[in-house]
Amino acid sequence: MVADTRVDYNFNDNNKLFVRFKNDRGFQPTFTDPINPIFNIQSNQPEDEGQVNYTHVFSPNVVNNFVGSILCTRLFFRAPINKRHSTLSVYACCWRHQHERAGSGGNDALGNTFFPQGRNVTQWQLVDDLSIARGKHTFKLGVNFRRDDVSDFTAGN
Repeated sequence: MVADTRVDYNFNDNNKLFVRFKNDRGFQPTFTDPINPIFNIQSNQPEDEGQVNYTHVFSPNVVNNFVGSILCTRLFFRAPINKRHSTLSVYACCWRHQHERAGSGGNDALGNTFFPQGRNVTQWQLVDDLSIARGKHTFKLGVNFRRDDVSDFTAGN
């Protein structure tokens, strides 16, 4: 389910703002086991993002634009929570862990990657641009800063 919202507001001819938000509550079946569904792997992948854009016109020849944005997502892959099969699912994950440690490269006999695993990702950005027009010339300068924070959580590490 995706929810997208945008609000534009013009304070006056020289000051304009828009704000945008997006929420995504996606679900991804990552692996469907051909033998038994207790070995299926699923991923609930919530994502939130937002952006603020502010433009200020100092004069017809001088304009400044500021953008701030953020994106947060959680990608976590695991066996489905199923009360009837939870013990066997935990056993399957433990078996996969032991098999991985034995040197199989993280795959079981059927080629399944070892789970649970995933990551949290947060990205934020600040951009500020100034444009100055003088006669036939336009001077543009600005800054663009972006940071990516990624935390990995792989079982057994």
